[in-house]
Amino acid sequence: MTYPVDTQPGYPQPGYGQPAYAQPGYPQPGYPQPGYPQPAYAQPAYAQPGYYAPATYAAGGYSPGPYGYPAPTTTNGLAVASLVLGLVGLFLIPILASIAAVITGHIARKQVRERGEGGDGLAVGGLVTGYLGAVIWIGILAFAVFLPLILVASSSAASVG
Repeated sequence: MTYPVDTQPGYPQPGYGQPAYAQPGYPQPGYPQPGYPQPAYAQPAYAQPGYYAPATYAAGGYSPGPYGYPAPTTTNGLAVASLVLGLVGLFLIPILASIAAVITGHIARKQVRERGEGGDGLAVGGLVTGYLGAVIWIGILAFAVFLPLILVASSSAASVG
């Protein structure tokens, strides 16, 4: 079956037999019509934008935008040392490493507050493990020193009576 060019179903020819969008004598809102006053609700007519210079980018490639990336914070070295000394004092070397962990932990927390560095959590971890190690090792030393004294005192008291 053949159709004439103008009457194919589903494919109407644009602009043939259709009324114009803008009726003569009726201004369209937002678009200035010559000779007609614009209503108060009409959008203002904007001029054609001028020439814009092409965007320039920093040498080396990518510009991160108006805010950029936050500057990376450095971790305080004494905070790391405090945590390491606290763990060493807790498991390996007796009380000296624990005392060093407590001292470096307090210094590191002060430096983190003053300098705005990272590592406050590491310093607190070093303080906790340092104090815990010190308490454990002092308890072990006290038990090792006082146990013989208690045994000697109890054996001498038993032999007197």
